[in-house]
Amino acid sequence: MIMTTSKDMYTYLKNKLKFKRIETIIVPTCKSDLLQNNKIEDDLQSMLRPLNFMQNILLYAKYSIRNNHIYCNTYFYNCFSLFSWFIYRCFSLIHLISVIKSAASGKKGWGEHSTRYFIFASVVDYVIFVIGDLTRAFLNITQSQHNVSLILKIQHVLEALQIDKFKLKYYVIFNWSFIIFINSCFIVFFCFFVYTFDDVSVFDIFAGYISINHDTNIMFTIFFLKLMTKMLRVWIKKVENSRNLDNLARNEDWDILFDVFANIQEAYTILDKSCRLMITYYTLFVSYLSLRNVSMVLCIRSFLDLQSRFIFLPVATQMWNMKNIAMVILLAIECENFYAALRDVESTCVMFIQARHRHDPNVCKNVLRVQRAMFHKMSACGFFDVDAQLPLQLCSFLTSYTIVLLQFAYL
Repeated sequence: MIMTTSKDMYTYLKNKLKFKRIETIIVPTCKSDLLQNNKIEDDLQSMLRPLNFMQNILLYAKYSIRNNHIYCNTYFYNCFSLFSWFIYRCFSLIHLISVIKSAASGKKGWGEHSTRYFIFASVVDYVIFVIGDLTRAFLNITQSQHNVSLILKIQHVLEALQIDKFKLKYYVIFNWSFIIFINSCFIVFFCFFVYTFDDVSVFDIFAGYISINHDTNIMFTIFFLKLMTKMLRVWIKKVENSRNLDNLARNEDWDILFDVFANIQEAYTILDKSCRLMITYYTLFVSYLSLRNVSMVLCIRSFLDLQSRFIFLPVATQMWNMKNIAMVILLAIECENFYAALRDVESTCVMFIQARHRHDPNVCKNVLRVQRAMFHKMSACGFFDVDAQLPLQLCSFLTSYTIVLLQFAYL
């Protein structure tokens, strides 16, 4: 027996059906100026606008939308973004060196142990932020073509399913609410930070604000998972209506349904490939911040009696980290919702096949074949799966190492 790969099986099924009404979206190349069928409708642009706004002001855009058409980032934009990042990080490094010299001279009066911790934490923070910036830049450059393809496939499915525009406004409100929330969290955090420290510089503020882009990238993944889950639910409803009302009598209509499911599956595969590295970094980043905050509280506990304002620093940092953990939990929830929708797709197809419906049940069989061949849970570069167990594993990890830090401090 000849074993075919999942990609070969998918290609065979799609060529076998020979869709008539809806052409397969061709993955665009960044070399072409005006791509065919790359127009983005207003509904999808409205949903993407909040996320695009945050990415554009921080010079980390995944793509560009001009005159209602989507394009890959130009070479000039990528070079300008990297050059701006390099200049900023050079000035930030100079500022970091001056801060370390000031702390090492004893002017702050923190004591030898606290000073050493401050220097170590500052250097590690700088390295981690640089790694995060390089990760974003690498993904934006290498995955720009896939990001455009993802948007086009989503546009393709929205047109095919004809989802009510009023229902899509929920995602516009959801994305704008996130942008307002994340900026409000930043303002509150730095109000506490400025109150605690007298010598806060513009580099500290800008460095903190750039970290918002991590949350925006995670929100980018959450948004598309929510939207694809909605698409699958609409797909299931259409198949169930065809069974009950017998309103899909033509084979072309069944071809469209299979094409829609195939494009949703392809969009999910692209999303997983383009976001897995950032999910890995974000999870490790959240773990580091949590343990660093615990260490910071243990180091400055001797100053809490002398200067009560220092108590605001651990409170603010812990609130900020709770926001990060909430983002991980929300990501896991949306992944589970998407997995549940796929299980419902499988159940619907199985019931449809068992009913022996006379109108092309082979499409449902092909859907099951494609799902079994191509689907896999979203993962963080193979280290762990993004599902309901991720928040539990993260909390277990943080709890264990928090206890270890407390043992070092008090035993």
